[in-house]
Amino acid sequence: NSSKSHSSALGPSAPDYYPRIAIDGLMKILRDPSLSQYSNLVVQAVMQIFKNMGLKCVPFLKDIMTPILNVMVSCESGLRDFLFQQLGELVRIVKQHIRPYMSAIFELVLQYWRDSDLRVQILGLIEEIAVALGDEFKPYLGTLIPHMLSVLRSDRSEGRASSRQVLHAFEVFAANLDEHLHLVIPDLVSLF
Repeated sequence: NSSKSHSSALGPSAPDYYPRIAIDGLMKILRDPSLSQYSNLVVQAVMQIFKNMGLKCVPFLKDIMTPILNVMVSCESGLRDFLFQQLGELVRIVKQHIRPYMSAIFELVLQYWRDSDLRVQILGLIEEIAVALGDEFKPYLGTLIPHMLSVLRSDRSEGRASSRQVLHAFEVFAANLDEHLHLVIPDLVSLF
């Protein structure tokens, strides 16, 4: 890793030296299956580092995304809920710099979409991505909208929380939704 050797060569005076050391250590813990009970704490620590660094954390994305996404597949549902939430926070921090990881993120979104316990966090993540990417979010709508409309048609939960979240997401999508209004409007009218 060139940035690692660059930081090490400059030593503690390099601005990314301490975050690099911390993130490298945290990722070693996250990759070790025997330490999986610490995954929650590791992700919390990484997120705290990223929040403190702001956009200066972007060079570290390449180090954390694969391990975090791998843990999301292998962990239990309760942790997965937390990780989807944290992924939304991460997108809020790094904004459009999440682009290189979109296919992997959307693979997870579609994989866990049917889990109603995760849906609120997944929709929150999708909203953050839509805000971060703006017009670049349009290509993902063709895949998402049928799933979202399915929620509107089948949601029987108390207070229709999932439906409310879907409606809010449509609001966040704003003009990106224009090409798909012919699909969305009939279901919205049926809600009335």
